[in-house]
Amino acid sequence: MDPALQELVARSFHPPQARGIPLNIHSYGPEEIAEVLDSLLTTQVTMGKKVRAFEHAFAAYCGAKEGIMVNSGSSADLLALAALTNPALKDRLHPGDEVITPAVTWSTTVFSILNAGLLPHLVDVGEDFLLDIEQLKEAIGPRTRAIMPVHLLGNPCNMKAIED
Repeated sequence: MDPALQELVARSFHPPQARGIPLNIHSYGPEEIAEVLDSLLTTQVTMGKKVRAFEHAFAAYCGAKEGIMVNSGSSADLLALAALTNPALKDRLHPGDEVITPAVTWSTTVFSILNAGLLPHLVDVGEDFLLDIEQLKEAIGPRTRAIMPVHLLGNPCNMKAIED
């Protein structure tokens, strides 16, 4: 990447100061902006070496053989649930299985669950707008086969607590 571009972005980036409830604080900084501009200038925005590099890095981070980049979280949800309901899997999700997800989410989260023939079980969120862990524990029942957390508004869920 052009160092002059990185320097320009670093000098120009001035994130707004949060007031009240911080619902829209940016989760990106000058490095991400410079990468976006570099990608736009090289016209490599949907495929190419950066996408392949990201797929490989993300797969390694997850301990997986492969990683697939998609255009949105909605597409990722559809793809993940299609994989988890695939008849080729020995221990797959079946129609009617329950999937716990937060009540505060995008409609496509619930649509993806329904589209896969599964039943959404909505659980309330805490003050951080993420799954309330205590309510999650209470919601797990005999029909629960999966938990579909949503990292909302740039806030990551407490995956350790969810996995436990």
